[in-house]
Amino acid sequence: MRPGSPACVVDRLVAEQRVRIAVPLSTGSVAEVETVWAVPLGDDLYRIDNVPFSAYGLHLDDIVAGVPRTTGITMVRVVTAGGHDTFRVLVWPDVDPIQAQPLLDQLGHIGCGIERATSRWVAIDVPPSVDRDAVVQILDRGWLDHVWRYEDSKEGPPD
Repeated sequence: MRPGSPACVVDRLVAEQRVRIAVPLSTGSVAEVETVWAVPLGDDLYRIDNVPFSAYGLHLDDIVAGVPRTTGITMVRVVTAGGHDTFRVLVWPDVDPIQAQPLLDQLGHIGCGIERATSRWVAIDVPPSVDRDAVVQILDRGWLDHVWRYEDSKEGPPD
């Protein structure tokens, strides 16, 4: 099949339809699952298509295996890491969330993706092309200035 041919375009459109996948969360989490968007790749494989807020060890562009269940698709494991990192930011309760915006803007300017669950709860996507140390410096500045606390989703839930 030639790139750009009608059959190739149809195959691409079908492959890029997004589905929702339930990601089981660790014991002790507020919820039992987080639902994320994913693109079906075939053979029960899916590419994660948004920044996870609660699931540890899962990132944008990761390839995961999922199993269909009566309630939908459930992720069973990460097959291939997509190279992204994820940080979670929670603005302190005594801070106006607008105070976080200049730091979030800095993260956006260096190439990070920003997804908001609420005005206080933000997920930061760090693509492979972005300097992780520069991201951590900005996140640390927010922590030291008492704007937010943050965690690296690779490290697992705090004790």
